[in-house]
Amino acid sequence: MKPSIATDYVKDTGDPEPYLKKISEAGFSNIHWCHEWNTDHIYSKDEIKDIKKNLEKYDLKVTDLHASDGEKVSNYWLSTDKDEQLKGEKLIQNRIDMAAQLGCGVVVLHIPDEKEGDENPKLDSWIVPLRKTLAKLEKSARKQGIRIALENGHLGLIKDILKGTDPEYLGLCYDSGHGNKRTNQLDILESDGLKDRILCLHLNDNDGVGDLHTIPFQGTADWKRITKIISESSYSGPVTMEIGMKNSGIEDEKEFLNKAFKTGKQLSGMINDATKERLTEKAKEYRNKNNDPVKIEVINRLKKTR
Repeated sequence: MKPSIATDYVKDTGDPEPYLKKISEAGFSNIHWCHEWNTDHIYSKDEIKDIKKNLEKYDLKVTDLHASDGEKVSNYWLSTDKDEQLKGEKLIQNRIDMAAQLGCGVVVLHIPDEKEGDENPKLDSWIVPLRKTLAKLEKSARKQGIRIALENGHLGLIKDILKGTDPEYLGLCYDSGHGNKRTNQLDILESDGLKDRILCLHLNDNDGVGDLHTIPFQGTADWKRITKIISESSYSGPVTMEIGMKNSGIEDEKEFLNKAFKTGKQLSGMINDATKERLTEKAKEYRNKNNDPVKIEVINRLKKTR
């Protein structure tokens, strides 16, 4: 698994080229496109062409792309206001088209950031526009080979939404920082095959309270358990870190990116080690099963009767 990083590690608006250049120089070959993730910006065809040229220039591949929530709530795709919802859908459609043109197969959508178990009437009001928007976007997304990854947020809600849906269209973007702010999200992730719906990762750390997006191992996230779950899942894409300099304690951009790349390699190694450990245990179980004395005696007796 190759390390990958979000493009907005310094800022999420403005010209992305300087950051693409520095990301490439740090050794990354994969990125998560996170510019304009919470604005009303509609990318033009010319802008997308320029981005594509820069990606080729710096030998970078966009593996997943963050759709926009819209600035504040004006274009929010989960709004109960019909006009606002339509504007939000237009933003997402723009990002689906952009992803297809950049050769990226996954678009990430935020859903309500409420804690599991919260009694929040807003959750009920969000469900209808959420399902409606996903249904409306499906034809275009499938046609262009794009899958939608719902980011936690309310992981229990995502689990319910994904039940009975086609994994070729809908899946999960697991944000470890969002998960670390809750007590049971890793338990939910391990249950009922949810980990096998992971389409992309947003790996970052925090103190369990704020959404700090620090480099993994700078906070309190359980990285041994997280990497083990990833190793047991069907996910095989890049180790993507959605991290920022702001709360990292690192002021030098080059130092930050070098540390990020090194950390990405470390996480990848932990995932590989967990996979090897699991396969080794399975091999032992298989050998023990086939070396069972009773089973061997039965086999020998059967051979004698032939």
